[in-house]
Amino acid sequence: MGDEVGLHPGGAFAGDPQVLQSLFGFLDKPGGAGRIGCCFPRRTVLRRSAGRCDDKERKYEYGESPGHEVLHAAHGSRRGVRLMIAPEPAHPHCSVMGGKMLDRDIQGRIELIIIGGGIAGAAAALRAAQNHLRTIWILGDAGTRKASRAAYVRNIDNMIGVHPDIVRGKVLKSLSRDHPVAARMVEEAHMHISTSDLVENARERIVRDFAGMVTEVAERVIQVRQDGALLSVEIAGETRYVAPAVILATGVSDRQPVVHRQKGDRTLAGIHWLFPFANQETLLYCIRCEGHMTHGRTVAVIGAGATAAEVSLMICERYDAPVTLLTAGEEPTWGERRQRLLAAMGVEVVAGRLVDVRGQDKGATLHGFTVEGGRNIDVELAFVVMGLYRVAHRIVQGLGVDLEENDLPEEERHVLVDADSETSVGGLFAVGDMTRHRHRPIMKQVYTAQEYAVRAVDKVDAHRRQVQRRRLLGED
Repeated sequence: MGDEVGLHPGGAFAGDPQVLQSLFGFLDKPGGAGRIGCCFPRRTVLRRSAGRCDDKERKYEYGESPGHEVLHAAHGSRRGVRLMIAPEPAHPHCSVMGGKMLDRDIQGRIELIIIGGGIAGAAAALRAAQNHLRTIWILGDAGTRKASRAAYVRNIDNMIGVHPDIVRGKVLKSLSRDHPVAARMVEEAHMHISTSDLVENARERIVRDFAGMVTEVAERVIQVRQDGALLSVEIAGETRYVAPAVILATGVSDRQPVVHRQKGDRTLAGIHWLFPFANQETLLYCIRCEGHMTHGRTVAVIGAGATAAEVSLMICERYDAPVTLLTAGEEPTWGERRQRLLAAMGVEVVAGRLVDVRGQDKGATLHGFTVEGGRNIDVELAFVVMGLYRVAHRIVQGLGVDLEENDLPEEERHVLVDADSETSVGGLFAVGDMTRHRHRPIMKQVYTAQEYAVRAVDKVDAHRRQVQRRRLLGED
């Protein structure tokens, strides 16, 4: 559609004074069209006519033709974009602009709030749209998205059906023999399907096929509170949404190994030197998603806990890959039996802090690590297995949500849920990596996140329909 975006059927509101961006989702994206989830006539389009969101006024055209337009000026701020409606009325002959003013009591129509912009949140949002639940989807801000594990797990070709060869095969078949140059380019192209691709596809499908059902909000959530029989979600800027159900899909953050680089007489400690390698899939995080990539390659596992030892053993057992276990300066805690197994499988344990990570091509090629004392460990791939830095449930701590029982700090403990992903707080669901099911082991894959997101949304939908049936029969 280029710079045109189809919008949701609803009332026109020329002359309305001001509407917060948080009611509309993404009004503007750098380099692309605006995206709005609700509250405009479907047949209209919004054309971006000038500039980025840069705290300066700019113009938008509204309507199907130059003769049927209302000018809108928008400006940006750190808290998002405000949409300013021009005071002049709609063109008298524009049927598109006819109809009622926007129902400003949008709060009373929200049936579900989803918090989290990763795989689990996207799966929940798509199912909510398919079930025709009026939903607010809070994706978080740039900071929360950067901290997400989904940002670093890019290759999910371990899943059946999610593989680039499917796309490649269909494109090559359509090109047939008539376009040999294009066919060769397709054969050589890198087409890995990542978690971010799945999320973006879900967003596109929601806008295209279920316009108006889901409103996106690009803000950070401050807190979730009980509000009578409802749940209240407060976001940055003191905006509040209230709904009978909330799905929490805020994920986890992994602990990252610190690299202590020497610069002159100073030591610079940081994790940012590793990011290019994580972005290029030479630094990996998920043994189930990416373990098969280690076959025939030299591997380092970074960590000092029992899980790091188990991942090292698993790579040896499954893929017959030579493994070096780097403790990154931490004291090993994997126990005597695992130590004997590591030795029996030829896994060398190297103590000492990391002082350098070596590679080229902006992380696409990993050469290895340097540890204290100057020893170089030459490897082609590395797995980070240092445990969790945080399970992102702080925003619901005030509700008294049950967490798993163990000796870990509270911020590292998973949220306990039942078979339908509901927490100990009625109406509050949790899905994805942040959860642990009460009677099942922890499962952290794209397909399990999707399954339990669907279960959560279906339970919300079932409750909604039961309420509607009771009202229909006068049973309330």
